[in-house]
Formats: sequence, C-alpha cells, structure tokens
Amino acid sequence: MKILQKIRNSDRILSTLILFSILIIMIVQIVLRSIFNILFVGVEELSRYLFISVVFMGLPYYYRIDGHIKLEGIQKYLPQKIRMIIDIIIQILSFFVFAIIAFSALYTTLTNYNSATPTISIPFWLFFLPTILGFTLLSIEHLNILIKTIKRDTSGWA
Repeated sequence: MKILQKIRNSDRILSTLILFSILIIMIVQIVLRSIFNILFVGVEELSRYLFISVVFMGLPYYYRIDGHIKLEGIQKYLPQKIRMIIDIIIQILSFFVFAIIAFSALYTTLTNYNSATPTISIPFWLFFLPTILGFTLLSIEHLNILIKTIKRDTSGWA
C-alpha cells in the first residue's frame, strides 16, 4: 500500500521539479542573453514542453485535493441516494475516459517513437510521457475515489 501511495504522490514531486526547472531555464536564458549576449537555442521549445508537462502532471494532484471545478447546482437538490448514484456514474465514466486518453497517448508515443523536435531534437516520446503519466495517475485517482464512494455509501443502500 505504501508503494501505491508513493506512486500517487509522484505527480506532486514531479510537478515541483518541473516548475523549478522552468524557473532555472528562464533565469539562465535571461542572464545569458542580457549580460553575456549569448542566445540559448531551443529554450522556447524546452519551456513550452515543460509548461505542458506541469499541467498534465498536476492534474491528478488537483483532483486528489479536490481542487477541480464541480458543477453541483442541480445535484445538491437531489436525494442522497440519487447523488451517490450520479457520483458513482461520474467516477466510472471519468476513469474510462482518462484511461482511454492515457492509452491513446501511449499508442501515439509508440507509433512516433523515433521522431524528434526540429530545433533541439527532443524525442517526441518525452513530450508524450507527461500525458501518459498524468492521465494514468488521474485514472487511478478516479478509481480510488470510486472505491471509496462505494465502500462509504453502500451501507445506505437497501
């Protein structure tokens, strides 16, 4: 169980490292360009990749801390059993949708494995890796919430 918890928390650690990398790269770019008049080739491409990475790696974490947007306007007026059924359906559908996205990203990565970016030749599989990891971890989070919802609320089903 501790291994699963470490895997689940890896998104927060990776996102922090990526944000720190963006900060360092931008500072180095500014110092090289302003003080030494040296151009850091490909920094825009690398920064764009890192920004995309931080978004995809942050998705599971924000879902885990309940930081996502919820549309509860109608649902709060429904009876508890109906709300629970809706929550379970949402979790099941979300799990499958995000698992399909993760699988599609994996498929795309495998079919474009030997391709690279034109400027600094970053392999495309590195671009897709945060998408695969982020949506896989997001799928796991939805599955985890689904299991907790079912365990918590099945006592009221009769």
